[in-house]
Amino acid sequence: VFTAKPVRKVKTGKSTKGGKVTTSTWEDSRTGPEQESVRDEPDSDSSLEVLEIPNPQLEVVAIDSSESGEEKPDSPSKKDIWNSTEQNSLETSRSGCDEVSSTSEIGTRYKDGIPVSVAETETQTVISSIKSSKNSSEISSEPGDDDEPTEGNFEGHQAAVNAIQIFGNLLYTCSADKTVRAYNLVSRKCIGVFEGHVSKVNCLLVTQISGKNAALYTGSSDHTIRCYNVKTRECVEHLQLEDRVLCLHSRWRILYAGLANGTVVTFNIKNNKRLEIFECHGPRAVSCLATAQEGARKLLVVGSYDCTISVRDARNGLLLRTLEGHSKTILCMKVVNDLVFSGSSDQSVHAHNIHTGELVRIYKGHNHAVTVVNILGKVMVTACLDKFVRVYELQSHDRLQVYGGHKDMIMCMTIHKSMIYTGCYDGSIQAVRLNLMQNYRCWWHGCSLIFGVVDHLKQHLLTDHTNPNFQTLKCRWKNCDAFFTARKGSKQDAAGHIERHAEDDSKID
Repeated sequence: VFTAKPVRKVKTGKSTKGGKVTTSTWEDSRTGPEQESVRDEPDSDSSLEVLEIPNPQLEVVAIDSSESGEEKPDSPSKKDIWNSTEQNSLETSRSGCDEVSSTSEIGTRYKDGIPVSVAETETQTVISSIKSSKNSSEISSEPGDDDEPTEGNFEGHQAAVNAIQIFGNLLYTCSADKTVRAYNLVSRKCIGVFEGHVSKVNCLLVTQISGKNAALYTGSSDHTIRCYNVKTRECVEHLQLEDRVLCLHSRWRILYAGLANGTVVTFNIKNNKRLEIFECHGPRAVSCLATAQEGARKLLVVGSYDCTISVRDARNGLLLRTLEGHSKTILCMKVVNDLVFSGSSDQSVHAHNIHTGELVRIYKGHNHAVTVVNILGKVMVTACLDKFVRVYELQSHDRLQVYGGHKDMIMCMTIHKSMIYTGCYDGSIQAVRLNLMQNYRCWWHGCSLIFGVVDHLKQHLLTDHTNPNFQTLKCRWKNCDAFFTARKGSKQDAAGHIERHAEDDSKID
């Protein structure tokens, strides 16, 4: 229930029946009876709950996930969605101004004003030598610059991975272990380590302007931004700020830095000179940044720990409107056309009209804080602290797939060439291929999750549906009545039995 009203109200016309939902306009394609039937269905973890905010009433719609291979009438096929997703994934990877957010404050508490990490490790990071055919002072993306990225794990970080970006066929990651690493996408080997920060690195940004080499900017809890030459790994600039740097964003040759004291500091990327300080959300921290256009006006979008998003003039920081509705910290944002998609610790994703401030829709269905929101054509991909990546179809709001395989909370995510890259709180990084045409359904009683990878389904069955210390276990897979006890060898038999269900009985068209 939302009691806060948008700062700016606008008159809206009646929505037309049969309209389609796109990222530039939201119209419900369901008829009245269809909406009623959907609302009558019980809530479950398998559904994505959508709340629409029309004027003047609040409508709640619970949307079931796609549970079978049958296509719904008037709904785009998975093949069409997949083709659109692949195309937009390529376009996204070419974009140089993606929204950058920081989840690095998760799991951190403060004592006497001093940040103390819950997962703080005293072990110093061991920097391995760079194995390359070129001079060790240079970063090379060889071998296989033009080869396709591979699935698997990226090793090296010793603490939470807070941000992740792909630039020039390299994967850049920053961590609470005070380092930034560069990985080859094909071999998944670390080919460069950037050092110098004396506290955890919360955010990073790799950017390039014409006539200059690509530069890596890193923001840290040590109150500094460091600028590195990506080829030599040399720190070429050391910028001192007033508080912890939580997020970075660049556009129009301007670097925007969001600080823990609620301000946004701007720098000229050409010479790294400080330009302005915008007082935005103080004393609450700035958590994420994005940019957009409103005619000739350039917009800066600022997400905050105060549960709101402010839309400002990017030149002077003037507040234009406030986007309200979230009940907890804003953790991430993605601007697509005239919509701002935002993920929050309140376990929901909101969609606001950036020009009017109107809250258009609320997506619910996550079991923990939403740390990343990405829009790829006709699908929305989210990462969550519950260790799952979810893929939703924007028009029908069906949850198409989930991706698991993580042992800890997902802190950051990016998508490149149909590969999902995720960084977790335990320091692990993994790459898995996004394929909407490959689906493995969990048929355990009461569960309807559809996985994109069969191994993720196996892990889900063994960790979420069974207790490793069971005394007795009844298999609750559809049409199965197998029973196991804790006697010698039975536990291994139970695990093998459940995994065979995933291998033999889960694939759907």
